[in-house]
Amino acid sequence: MQTTKASPELQAISDRAYLYAYGIDEAYKHLYKTLVEPDYPANRFQIIRHLADDKYTAHPTINNDTLHLMGWLDVTAEPVIVSVPDHDDGRYWLLHTMDMGHYTTSLFGKRTRGPKGGRFMFANRAWIGDVPDGITEVVRVESNFLKLMGRVMATGVEDEKKALTYVDDWNIRTLSELLGHAGPKPKERKFVPAEGNSWLERVNFVLADGTMATADGHWLKGLEASGIGAGKQGFHPAAVGRRGDQRAACACKTQGSPPDPHQRRQVLGHPRRARKRRPHPVRSRHLCRPVGRSAGRGLLRTDGQGPERRHPERRE
Repeated sequence: MQTTKASPELQAISDRAYLYAYGIDEAYKHLYKTLVEPDYPANRFQIIRHLADDKYTAHPTINNDTLHLMGWLDVTAEPVIVSVPDHDDGRYWLLHTMDMGHYTTSLFGKRTRGPKGGRFMFANRAWIGDVPDGITEVVRVESNFLKLMGRVMATGVEDEKKALTYVDDWNIRTLSELLGHAGPKPKERKFVPAEGNSWLERVNFVLADGTMATADGHWLKGLEASGIGAGKQGFHPAAVGRRGDQRAACACKTQGSPPDPHQRRQVLGHPRRARKRRPHPVRSRHLCRPVGRSAGRGLLRTDGQGPERRHPERRE
């Protein structure tokens, strides 16, 4: 680990960079592990078809009273539509998506819609086109990749078969697939590795894939010295420091993930304070942003009228 003795100004920059980047980096590493490494296609469900028991270890503390649908949406080339069937009155269900900043972009389910499902279209900010008939809600997003999670309640092993009839009616289609014609080719990417490189490289890769850097401009302003920037490459704080630009000598790891709080305090010269647990990646990043961080994140009315609104719920 390389460190640079930091002035109070650089300590403040490092704190802000760490808080901003942590959630993005964790989201990217999860995407790499679950989509890139197994070479699993985007815009397809991965379904857990049985209730979790004590032998299930793929996810910690997973719900054991719901069947799970998971996957990644890629809205780079065109919008993607997630269709959810109607469920019986007493059955809990949930469709939840998060962007690459670990922010909830949609939350539809039993609590907000009762048993009624719908067709939910996810589109990036660059997309221009007509919303087809039958779309229940349009969700505009800043990152081109979205983590999707679906849950359908099963009260026990005997109820699994009934729950699966609903699960199997969930589907994901691109806009062109929904309309029945040929669509654009998916974007080809050269993903950066999830380990063995700089967390700055991973975060900057994410910021360059969508409009997150624009939406987060207020929080990115002043962090240039940390090396954060959409698509920015080749940053090395020690080398920059030798050129005399002390402002760019960010006191943080140049390899691996953003340091945990104990390591970060040692690097920045803070006294070590005992903590029982590592901060939650979503909550730690959320602390650096005031409420209402971006009017661009949330749901749009399909008629294009009225203000945008966002769902503040983080978990149901």
